Amino acid sequence: MEAQIRINFFIIPIIALGVALVGRFFTIHGMEWYTTITATLLIPPIRFMNLVWGVVDIISTTTVIIVWNQFERGIRFWLIIALFIINAFLNAYWSYLLFHQHQVGAALLDALLLELTIFLLIFLMWPVSRKTAYLLIPYASWLMVTIGLNVIIWLAV
Repeated sequence: MEAQIRINFFIIPIIALGVALVGRFFTIHGMEWYTTITATLLIPPIRFMNLVWGVVDIISTTTVIIVWNQFERGIRFWLIIALFIINAFLNAYWSYLLFHQHQVGAALLDALLLELTIFLLIFLMWPVSRKTAYLLIPYASWLMVTIGLNVIIWLAV
């Protein structure tokens, strides 16, 4: 059991970093387009948004580690893990859709699905550990901001 706990303290952050790097790759390649689109809109600078996403990623990774180490293995545990995996995919896919493909409407739908996964995660974690569920509230809040910004961009293009 000791070796498993130590390994997941490395594996989970490495997976989370990989997801963040994939998203960053697509974001960087779409910066010229994004800057052109958002130049006249009231959208925070990308550096600020990257900072917030970094904090959200750290909190989310911490949440997965807590779930992995403290939640009883059962259907709820595996649903939570599956939702985190789906969330990670949707997170990177949002960057792909918005920044790389310029599919603003599809990115908005993706962001709404992201928000749904976070609400489901909070719902599933709540009976087991409210403190762990609370950790996802900043993510849910930031996704609401992201959805709002996505709508602003969608209306502008």
